[in-house]
Amino acid sequence: MKIWQLSLGVAVAVMLVSCTGKETVAVPVGPELPPGEAVVDGSVRMDERMEIDTVQWLGRTWIYEIARRPDTTLVAVRDDEGLSCIDNRVSLRLSQGEREVLVREFTKSDFRPYLPDDFYAHSLLEGLVFYRAADEGLQFATSVSYPHGDEMYISLLITVGSDGSVAIRKDDLASLE
Repeated sequence: MKIWQLSLGVAVAVMLVSCTGKETVAVPVGPELPPGEAVVDGSVRMDERMEIDTVQWLGRTWIYEIARRPDTTLVAVRDDEGLSCIDNRVSLRLSQGEREVLVREFTKSDFRPYLPDDFYAHSLLEGLVFYRAADEGLQFATSVSYPHGDEMYISLLITVGSDGSVAIRKDDLASLE
């Protein structure tokens, strides 16, 4: 319905401008998206993002690299307006000195056991951020959400051990201290 109303508004604006004999003005068409998202080739995509940083843990310096990129090979979902939204692939690389401890890519499917069926079908992997160094490992927070940073999301915690082992658990951000 909103797309029909927007199309009608654009048509009326074009007719009014052409009837007055003045120059035509480009009228933006499409949804208003949050910062960091854009329509590319007819689909909504989140911007690519890269972060590299260090953290002290177990008396040593650890380097982590996190990269998020939209991936058209993943199943897209539709937003409330019916627009196709491209899901993301997030890579995590963890090293200590010259030793690579972990190189892994995550997609929404890695978190499938923690997501209800209907939510899984309509959500995207939003991203991954470093959270903290804990006794059990380096912890990274991630969330799977409905498109456009909707308030409907599920937070998860990824813990990476010093040997590169990965543990995932559902988490409530309010409980992260």
